[in-house]
Amino acid sequence: KYIEIINHHINDIWPRNMEKVYFDCTNYYFEIDLETDFLRKGPSKENFKGPIMGQALLLDTEQIPLDTEFYPGNESEKPYLRKRVENMKSRNNVNGRVIQVADKGLNCARNIYSAVVEANDGYIFSKSIRGRSLSKDEQDWILMDDNELNKWIDVRDEIGNLIYKYKTSKHIVRSGKYAGKVVDYAKYSYKCKINPEDESETEFTVKEKRIVTYNPTLARKQRAEINKEVEKLKKILSYKTAVKEDIGDSAKYINFEAKDQDGKKIKIATSLNQEKIDADLKFAGFNMLVTSEINSDPTEIYKIYHNLWRIEESFRLMKTYLESRPAFVSDEDTIKGHFLICYISLTLIRLLELKIFKD
Repeated sequence: KYIEIINHHINDIWPRNMEKVYFDCTNYYFEIDLETDFLRKGPSKENFKGPIMGQALLLDTEQIPLDTEFYPGNESEKPYLRKRVENMKSRNNVNGRVIQVADKGLNCARNIYSAVVEANDGYIFSKSIRGRSLSKDEQDWILMDDNELNKWIDVRDEIGNLIYKYKTSKHIVRSGKYAGKVVDYAKYSYKCKINPEDESETEFTVKEKRIVTYNPTLARKQRAEINKEVEKLKKILSYKTAVKEDIGDSAKYINFEAKDQDGKKIKIATSLNQEKIDADLKFAGFNMLVTSEINSDPTEIYKIYHNLWRIEESFRLMKTYLESRPAFVSDEDTIKGHFLICYISLTLIRLLELKIFKD
């Protein structure tokens, strides 16, 4: 209710632009050891092992906070994208089409279905290019540069330095509404999780453009991180040492014993997965964007997606400058009060920064 009232008064002074909304989630750790009904153990951004709380944050087109929600740390963040966007449109009487922008952590078939089919909205999501997310043919296409259909287009600064390069998927529609447009018909499916006994899948097809980008600065950063990890692993000489690295002194309470199918003791051998290392080095600097906005220029899609840096910076502001963590409160209402103050402070900072001081 506080956020609704604040948004009402902001809108009176600066009418909100909600054509595109940016969404992301983070979590916060607490100085407690045991879980409560609200603070639960789950995947932590800082690899923290204790109870945490999640926060979903929604920004408007100008990256000014629009809405937020807090949830137990053991819950998935993906449903909160659908929930917050639906709530935002209802509260602000938004009847037009909204483009949802989020990173690969929010990219799932259910969210795409919600945006395109249920809400008649659009999306710009990042998509993982490693692992099982893409087929071998799709991964090969990312690295191709052999003809006009696989031509990279360079984007350079005023003195000619490469900022990034991109290419789009080349399925060209020959007739109808999208004639001449570069379109992929992507097939998705998801299972209903409300009823665990329901094994049926919802399948659907969307018109989707894929844009692959390569950023040389990002490539150098990612390769350095991979090589650092590899050098660290090379220093681990045995399986027992590796386990101790993971679980610390608790390793003294575990017996390590390996046996073959006949029950005979065998020696455990460890080695680097060079194939995985080479694959990650090969794809360093690449990123894939998938979007329903098939008529938009790829450089505009890239620019819109990279405005997500502002939401990441918003989380950093809350965690450092606004001292939202570590939190020393435990009652759920008090926790939400603490983080509501931080959220309102962040909103005021953004209004000063973007509206008063013109960015």
